Amino acid sequence: METKEFRKQFGVVLKSLGFKKYKSFWIRKGKEVSELVELQRSQYGRFYYFHYKYLINNLNVENVIFGGHATAMVDIDDSEMKVFKGTLDLENNLSDNERMLSLEFFLKKILEGKANIIDTETKLIKYIVSNEKVITFKPIVDYLKMNHPEVSSKDWGRFQLPVARDANQ
Repeated sequence: METKEFRKQFGVVLKSLGFKKYKSFWIRKGKEVSELVELQRSQYGRFYYFHYKYLINNLNVENVIFGGHATAMVDIDDSEMKVFKGTLDLENNLSDNERMLSLEFFLKKILEGKANIIDTETKLIKYIVSNEKVITFKPIVDYLKMNHPEVSSKDWGRFQLPVARDANQ
C-alpha cells in the first residue's frame, strides 16, 4: 500500500469517528478537553507510530508540540497491540484490503466512546493522577495546578517532565 493512500484511509476512518483535520493532527473537540490523534512516520522505514493525546481546550493547540498535552493510554492488550503495529507497518505483506479492515477495526476499538470518558479538566486530572503511565508535560501541569489548586502539589511531582525547546530559541 502506498503511503499517500494509507494516510488518506486513516483520515477517512477518523472523520467517521468525529475527528477533524488540523495541520498534521486530527482533533475531536470535547467540552473542556479534546482528543488529538497523530500518525507519525518513522525515519527508518515505512512504519507509522500512532499517538493519542488529550488537549485542554483553553491551551493553544500549537503548544501540543511543546508539551501542552497528556499522552493517553491505548486500551488494547499486548497481542492486539502487536497486530495493530503490524497494520501500521507498510513494509509487511498485508493486502491493502486486510490493512484497511484492520486499521478501521483498531481505530474504532481505541477511539469509539472515548469522547465522553474524559471531556472535562476534572476528569483529565483524575486520569493523570491515577495512571502512572500517562505522560504529562510541564505546560499542561502548570495550567492544571493554576486552575485546580485543590489537587495536592505532591500529586503532580511525578508528571513534570522537561518541555521540548522551541526551535526559534
